[in-house]
Parts: sequence; structure tokens; C-alpha cells
Amino acid sequence: MRSIREARVLDILTRKDMTTSELCVLVHCTQRSAQELLAKLKRKGLVYRSGWRRLPSGIAAVFRAGIGTDAPKPPRATEQERKKRQRAKETQEDKEFRLAREKAKKIKPRRDPMTAAFFGEYKPPNQMASSSSTSSSSTSSQSYQSSDSSSYQYQTSFSTSSQ
Repeated sequence: MRSIREARVLDILTRKDMTTSELCVLVHCTQRSAQELLAKLKRKGLVYRSGWRRLPSGIAAVFRAGIGTDAPKPPRATEQERKKRQRAKETQEDKEFRLAREKAKKIKPRRDPMTAAFFGEYKPPNQMASSSSTSSSSTSSQSYQSSDSSSYQYQTSFSTSSQ
């Protein structure tokens, strides 16, 4: 025995192809119950996926009443397509902020000459980890390791002055 909603859904789908979200508005039910109802009708062979629609929230299956083969799901959008859609939605303020952030990433900070003499030239954080593992130990007599893995060298010499 069919429920009243099943008959109503079949009647609607014979007249027009619809997604689950469009169907749940017309049948006055939740989206989840519309999905379950369509799955039940699909198992019985009364409806099939006639195509797919791109919506702002993603890709939605379009259903049609009758016997047919399901349409294949379209491939996922590429990274470039997703960025293009996202940037089309951006406000002017968001665009300026994004461009300023990208520009700031390219700037190489300058170091004071004394700081550079002690610590070496500036290396971005991702290069510091790889260079510290490849650095070799110094040939001097004594070395001191600080907390940031920079190597300091010092000499101890005591001179006695004679009078």
C-alpha cells in the first residue's frame, strides 16, 4: 500500500523534474523525509535520477518519475573553479584585504646588520626547520646552543698582565 505522499510525489514528478529541496517545499515535509521517500520510490523503480544541478550549496540530483537509467554524477569542481566562484562573491573590501595579505607574504623582512652577524640572514620559518637539521657542527673548540637552535661560538682566554 502506498502512502498519500508517495502518490503526490509521483504526480508532481510526472509533470516536472525536481530536486529533493524543491520537492519538500511542495509536499510540505522535511528534506530528510523527502530524501527517504525518493530513495524508497527509487528502490521500487518508480523514479530515477534524470540529471544533476549545480546549486550554491553544491550539486543536487534531479529526479523524474518513470523508468530510466540514472544520470552519472558530474565531476567535482577544480580548485580554480572553486576559487573563481568564491572570488566572484567577494566584496571590494574582502578583495583588497586578500590582495594585501598576499602582498605581505612576499615581503622579505630586513635584518639589522648586528642581528644578522649574530643570527645570520633571515630565513622564513619553513626553511629554518630544514636548515637546522642539515647544519653541521662547528670545528671550534667550544660552541653553545641557544633555544632557537642558532649556534654561538665563543673563546675563553685568560691573559695575565705583568707589571
